[in-house]
Amino acid sequence: MAFPLNWQGVGALRIEFAGLSGPLGDFLPEIYIDHIVFVPGPCNPPAVLLPPVSTVYLDQSNFITVMGNGACDTYLWQVDTGIGFADITDQVNYSGITSNALLLWNADTSYNGNLYRCIVTNSCGLSDTTNPTLLEVVECTFQMSISTGLPSDTVCDQSQVLLTASQADSYSWSTDASTQSTFVYVSRQPYTVSVTGDSAGCMSTANITLYPLPPIIVDVS
Repeated sequence: MAFPLNWQGVGALRIEFAGLSGPLGDFLPEIYIDHIVFVPGPCNPPAVLLPPVSTVYLDQSNFITVMGNGACDTYLWQVDTGIGFADITDQVNYSGITSNALLLWNADTSYNGNLYRCIVTNSCGLSDTTNPTLLEVVECTFQMSISTGLPSDTVCDQSQVLLTASQADSYSWSTDASTQSTFVYVSRQPYTVSVTGDSAGCMSTANITLYPLPPIIVDVS
């Protein structure tokens, strides 16, 4: 006797058979698996979107990122510069043209007013196209600075100096520090330190050079 078994689910399938009784006593039936057919479960199209307006900073690298639900396999970015949407193939001014995040390298004013959208496809072959997002290129007005709290950049030789950067969301110092303030050690020669700050995606870098005072020579002759 043969019978089909239909099952949908995730994980392992376990089948148990109870012992059967016959003229010669209890026995277990022999089980033969003829073939297994895997039928995929229901697949829903992705649901993706972009913000109506994407603001990026002039001459800086910025991302436009797809938001949405569902696992997606392929991404195809398109741009409309005023003559209709076309696939982005330029990999000099763009990066990530087949990912969920499109990177614009050093956006200039020629990008301003462009429309971008992304066509997203999942493993079932179902697709969704995001709404267009309008690119707005603005000038970054954030300016990073470094303060020592001292009268000048000339400091005592072989001394520690506390450097404090202006307010930002994050910091990256040339000394590998990542806080707003950091100590540096100045010894015998000028010491240059830089910090890059990020304020709402606007990046700015500042430098400072500390000059040690010359050693005091005492003539005891």
